[in-house]
Amino acid sequence: MNERLKALLKKREETLAAARAKLDEITDDTPQDRAQAVGAEHDEIMATYDSLSADIKREETLEQAQREHDASEEARLRSLPAHRTQGDPTDPGAGHREGAPTAEERTRRSELIARKFAHGERISDTEETLIRRMFPEEQAWWQYIRGGVDTLSSEQRQMLRSRYVDESRDAPLDAGFTTTGNVGTNADGGFTVPEIFVPQIIRAMKDYVAFLSADGSVRLAMSRTTPTGRDEEFPGVDDTGNEGALVSEGAHAGYSKLTFTQTVVKAYKFTTKVFPLSSEILQDSAINIEALLISLMAERYGRVLNKYLTVGTDSSQPEGAIKHLEGVSGRQIGPKSGDLIGSGLLDVMVDLEHKIDPAYRQAGQLVAMMHDNMVAVARKTKDSEGNPLWIQGDGITGGKPPTIAGVPYVVNQHMDSSVPTKAANSGKDKYHIALADWSKFYIRFARNMSIRRLDELGALSDQVLFVGFGRMGSKVLDDRAMSLVKTVNNSS
Repeated sequence: MNERLKALLKKREETLAAARAKLDEITDDTPQDRAQAVGAEHDEIMATYDSLSADIKREETLEQAQREHDASEEARLRSLPAHRTQGDPTDPGAGHREGAPTAEERTRRSELIARKFAHGERISDTEETLIRRMFPEEQAWWQYIRGGVDTLSSEQRQMLRSRYVDESRDAPLDAGFTTTGNVGTNADGGFTVPEIFVPQIIRAMKDYVAFLSADGSVRLAMSRTTPTGRDEEFPGVDDTGNEGALVSEGAHAGYSKLTFTQTVVKAYKFTTKVFPLSSEILQDSAINIEALLISLMAERYGRVLNKYLTVGTDSSQPEGAIKHLEGVSGRQIGPKSGDLIGSGLLDVMVDLEHKIDPAYRQAGQLVAMMHDNMVAVARKTKDSEGNPLWIQGDGITGGKPPTIAGVPYVVNQHMDSSVPTKAANSGKDKYHIALADWSKFYIRFARNMSIRRLDELGALSDQVLFVGFGRMGSKVLDDRAMSLVKTVNNSS
C-alpha cells in the first residue's frame, strides 16, 4: 500500500468519526434551527467522506493495476537469460548476446525495485535472484556489505572498481585497489551507493532535513547532486537599484552599469560516524540489512546536514540559511506586541511576509520554518475573534499542507527551541521563525554517499563496523526572498 492510499484511508476514517460526532450534537433538547444547522454541517462532512471514498477507489484500482503490471514484467524479465558481457561488466551493451536483457530492460527492472524500496517493502528472494542475474554490480555491492571484500569473486571486485572512491579526491580511484584486486587501506575510501538504492536513502534522509520536502507538499530548497566535489560558481547580477527612464523623442537613452556577482558553493565532507553491526545480524537472512543500513545512514547523515544547513557559518563549513539571515540588515523583525504567544503571532506573520520583496511573494512559494515548540504554541493560538491560526492540512502526500496564519510551515529542530514571551530576552539574540521562498537557498551534494566496511576494528567482539561519508555544500543565493523573527539580548 502506497503512502497516498494510507493517508486517504486515515483521512476517511477521521472524517467518518467527525460526522458521527457532529450528529451526536443533536439531542431531544436541541432547538430546531440549531439542529438544522448541525444537520447541514453533517451533510458537508459526509460529502467529503464520499469524495474521499471515490479517491480511494481510484487509488486502489491504480495500485492493483500497477501490481499486476509489475508482476507481468517480472515474469517476462525472469524468463530472460542471464546477462553476460565481454569487457566492462558494468556496460549493458558490451558483448551483448541475443536474448540477454537490453539496457532498457535493466532500467525497467531497476525502477521496479526502486518503487518497492520507496514504499518500504522488503525485496523478495526472487528479486534477489534477479538482482544477481541482471544487476551484478548492485549484487556485488551488497555482497561486500554483508561479507566483506574476501567474499567477492574476482569478477565482482572488478565491477566495484568504478564505485571505489577516496573522499579526499573528486574521481573514482583505481589506485584504491592493489594489482591483485584487493581494496587498499585508505581510511577515507568507500563504495558509492548503487543508483537503484539512492531514492530510498534520499527519502529517508528528508525526514531529518527540514530544507528538503519529505512529501512534496511544499516547495523548499533547490538541490542537486554534482558529479564531483569541485567548487561550483554561480554568476549573477544585482540590478535592484536600477530602473528604466522616460525620455523625449530623439533623446539619449542614458547608461546604467550592471553589477555582476559570483557565488561559490564548496563541498564539505561529513560522516555518519562509525557504528557496529554484529556478525549474527549480517548473517541472518530474515533481517533486511539493506533497509537497516539505509535507515541508520540516512538518520545520522540527515541530522548533521540539517544542523549545518541551519546554522553553518560559511567558514570551513556550509552556509546555514538562518545563520546567513542573522547578519543581513533589514531581514529581521521583533514581535510588535512583545509577545509571540497570543494574537500578536498573526501580526508577526504578516510583518514577516512584508519584509520579503514583493516579487518573491508569489502564492504558494513562501514557507515558514520553526522549531516544534513554536509549532505547538501556534497550534493553540487564536486571533482576536477566536479563530485558530493553525489549519490542518488534508494529510495526503503531496496534497495541501497544514498552515499557520495561512502560511505552510516545516519543522526544523535546529532552530531556537525557546518560545519567547517578550520581544527582548536576557540571553543572546534568538531567532524563532523564518519565512522564505526556499528555492533561493541552494544545496549541492557531491556524488552519492559512500559506505565503508571496517572488519578488523570490531573483530575482537565479532562485530563489523560501518561508516558513511558524503560531501555537501550550501549557499543563500538571494536573501531578498527571506525574513526572520528575532528577539534581542537586553542583558546589557
